[in-house]
Amino acid sequence: MPRPKPLSPLLFVAVAGAVLLGIAILFVAVSAGSEADDHGRWERASKDMAALFEAANKYQQTTGEYPAKLDDLTAQLGNFPPRNPFSNEPYGYRRTLSGFVLTFRGKDEAMDVGEKQIPFKDIVYIESGLVPPLGSEKP
Repeated sequence: MPRPKPLSPLLFVAVAGAVLLGIAILFVAVSAGSEADDHGRWERASKDMAALFEAANKYQQTTGEYPAKLDDLTAQLGNFPPRNPFSNEPYGYRRTLSGFVLTFRGKDEAMDVGEKQIPFKDIVYIESGLVPPLGSEKP
């Protein structure tokens, strides 16, 4: 029985190159999809935070005080409060002497330092409205 011819080194290099190219294309596609997904999650967090801000102020108008915790907003929201789309944990909330602080720390869950891009930008509300990001004040 005749022995099969060995593969040409050139053919081997071409096949290996095609496999590596395919892996690279797949990696780029997954990365691009992930960035779009992260941006969408940040947008959802932004809408959630605005809804929670409105609900907390409505709660205060109805009861005379701000909620002690986000779960107290169930009646205003019509369901349980939304959760952080990156961690599935509750958004940050605490009542203060004058009102409340509602926080979302972005995808990295770290306090803003310098200019950050979505999805890493923090979103912070107090009882009077949206707090501008750190460093955004003009001198």
